[in-house]
Amino acid sequence: MTEKGSTAHEAIQPTRLENWLKARLAPQPLSVANLQAFQLARLNHTLAHVRKNSPFYRERLKALPHRPLTDLSQTADLPLISADDLRQHHLEMLCVSHSRVTRVVTMQTSGTTAAPKRLYFSEADLERNIDFFHHGLTCMLAPGQTLLILLPSTSPDSAGDQLKRAAARIPAEGHVHWPVMDLEGLLEAIETRRVNCLVGAPAQIFALCRHAKDAGRLRPNPIQSVLLTTDYVPRSVVDEIREQWNCRVFEHYGMSEMGLGGALECDVHEGYHLREADLLVEVVDPVSGTPLPPGVEGRWSLPRWPARPCP
Repeated sequence: MTEKGSTAHEAIQPTRLENWLKARLAPQPLSVANLQAFQLARLNHTLAHVRKNSPFYRERLKALPHRPLTDLSQTADLPLISADDLRQHHLEMLCVSHSRVTRVVTMQTSGTTAAPKRLYFSEADLERNIDFFHHGLTCMLAPGQTLLILLPSTSPDSAGDQLKRAAARIPAEGHVHWPVMDLEGLLEAIETRRVNCLVGAPAQIFALCRHAKDAGRLRPNPIQSVLLTTDYVPRSVVDEIREQWNCRVFEHYGMSEMGLGGALECDVHEGYHLREADLLVEVVDPVSGTPLPPGVEGRWSLPRWPARPCP
């Protein structure tokens, strides 16, 4: 919700993503207190829903009081979900009928013979993520401009497909270029389509930037903004892309377990906006799972809902 070193209610002019959050909290005004009250109410609703509809959560919650939580700090009493839970109990976690599942993501574990993790998303889950993508893309795309998506889009509701649908709401023209096998061919696609914004992995776009520089291409450069996602973003990569292409560079953090969209930079470039209207994020000790105070490094946790504590 906030930029680094500031809070939403201190900002003179709300950013686009703050306005997205403000709309979700309406009719209450945007403030930390109102956001926390909103999150607490939604968490209590979710806990009641999973008790009623999910065999997995019903079993894991049975030892906990049935009364609503009164403070977000009480989430520390709920153990974390482990990767093994997603492998072994994914069907028991479902809180809707199979007919309402729109997308299933199967995630193989690299280098092991462990069973894959499976995640299930309803149409409502996908809509919330596309809505976040839509408002995030308005920071880097104007109506009528063109977005080139260097991400998989071979199946409906994949990352590339969701970004393309989100861009259409601006409205902007979205195209998927995948797989990226030929940098020269990709440069030709950028020039032919007059692409204004690129989204892809940092290493991928960095390699394209270097290739364009060596080949003397994209001058004048139609690219006005770049969104880096799916992997760690080194500062040196951001600096060189910004310098070579004279464009704005945005960073995104997300993963399949959070429905893809997680946290995004806005026009101000002073930190990430968390997707706080949909996700409750904690920073926890990586060994004990204990929540950590502000300013202390740890591991992201979302959500902390009933399951075995992580070892």
